[in-house]
Amino acid sequence: KERTFDLSGGGVLSGLVEYPLWRKHGFVYAYGQQCTWQLGGSGGTVSGNVKHDLAPYDALHLMEAGNSLGVETVGSMSENPKQLVGLAAPVTLRFFSDGAYEAAGFTARWDYSPPASGSSSSGGSSTPSRGETVSVGSNFFEGNGQILIIVAALLGCLVLVAAIGCIAMDCVRRYRRRSVSGMRDNPAAWVYATASASAAAASAAAAAAAAAG
Repeated sequence: KERTFDLSGGGVLSGLVEYPLWRKHGFVYAYGQQCTWQLGGSGGTVSGNVKHDLAPYDALHLMEAGNSLGVETVGSMSENPKQLVGLAAPVTLRFFSDGAYEAAGFTARWDYSPPASGSSSSGGSSTPSRGETVSVGSNFFEGNGQILIIVAALLGCLVLVAAIGCIAMDCVRRYRRRSVSGMRDNPAAWVYATASASAAAASAAAAAAAAAG
């Protein structure tokens, strides 16, 4: 399976690709490897050099942006180090190894030169130069400020209503506790309240029977 390492975001202006990692300590690449690296941003150029120690029939392909047919191959018999001068970015490095031999691999040092300020590969808007300020999200807050204020006010009202409800429930619980404790302390009041309730119920029943007769 081919592994791809994308270093073409444009934020990195120079770097080092070492494959395999720690090759200077004796590591070698394995059989059947397929790896791809992309260097530099959109537009501009990439320069540097490639030092290599490749086995026969293993190769490193170099491809400039917009020139997929112009592939330059670095192999075991190629110039060492191989110089990279003003290649159109992003530059693609693609490494292949067969199943016969292993070797120490390669080290590619590269520097990316972005396009001049005011130009771009697509002919559209340019990237901001130093000293310019890029406003991110300001239009969103300007156009939706009233909506945010209304939402905040509604949330505040909901919080206030919830707080009042909690206070009311607490007052009701306290009143009930006081009523129950008062009846326990004064049984006569409890009996009187029960008798009064019974008498009221009997009077209501008698009135209903008279009305029915």
